[in-house]
Amino acid sequence: MKQQNANFKKMALKVRIRRIIFTIMLIMLFTPILMAVGYKVTQSMSAKQSNKLFQEMTIINEVSSPNIEVSDQFIDHSDFMGGEVVSHRYKDIEGQRIPWSPLQGNYSWNQSEFNFSTFSSIDSEGAATYDRITQRKIPQFYSLDSHNLPEDATKLAKLKGAVSEVGVTFTSSMSYRKIKKIMPKGVHVKWYWLGSDKSKTEIDVEAMQLGFSEAGNGESASGNFAEYRHGIKELSASNERMKRYSKVSSDLNKVKIKGVIVTGDSQMMGKLVNKSWILATSAGVTLSKNGLN
Repeated sequence: MKQQNANFKKMALKVRIRRIIFTIMLIMLFTPILMAVGYKVTQSMSAKQSNKLFQEMTIINEVSSPNIEVSDQFIDHSDFMGGEVVSHRYKDIEGQRIPWSPLQGNYSWNQSEFNFSTFSSIDSEGAATYDRITQRKIPQFYSLDSHNLPEDATKLAKLKGAVSEVGVTFTSSMSYRKIKKIMPKGVHVKWYWLGSDKSKTEIDVEAMQLGFSEAGNGESASGNFAEYRHGIKELSASNERMKRYSKVSSDLNKVKIKGVIVTGDSQMMGKLVNKSWILATSAGVTLSKNGLN
């Protein structure tokens, strides 16, 4: 009897060892497969989130980039959990490119988020505001009830050998066609301002200043305006303040434009002085013509 019990225990032990070995082999076989499948699923989900973030940042650049252009947009610091999307930007001041603060957003396999703090990355000194990364001056726009309206065009007109960027606020809204007709020769419109995403004030520099770029080369800005309208409609789906701008006319010449950003030789800005249709002129970036900034 004792011998039978001993044999039974040995057999049971062998069965238990076989099962353990079999379980370990299954784990060794299926763990890499599950990890590979899991990695592929999370990467696929991350790709969807990064694409969503790419589209959001592209739209923001289309509707709110006052004389700001995008040089590239790419994924940075990517890993298993997610990554970062960076959009490098610049300004073109009469053929001279200067860097501007980049936009940034983060994504993971289950969510994405645009970092709005990079959008409003500014420093203020008195009435002036500066891009925090480049420390270049930002041209501003104003509402009709604003106080201490700047007339920077007067100062710029006295500069020699320089090129400048100026934000021009109109006393009343104008059409695209009228702006093209009324703008003095040598003063080049780069961007058209339609308003701010803030409902109460239009002087808040941290607000999204909304508008579209001029086409250049004497061409119509209708293509850029169409991109702006598409972007606003996308944003208005999740932003109540954008809805009033999503109803803007599809006819470029019927759109009410409140201001522009212009560039040109600094002395040419004297042509903007004492104009009845101008409420304020706010200087932005000013550079030497010889490229020594």
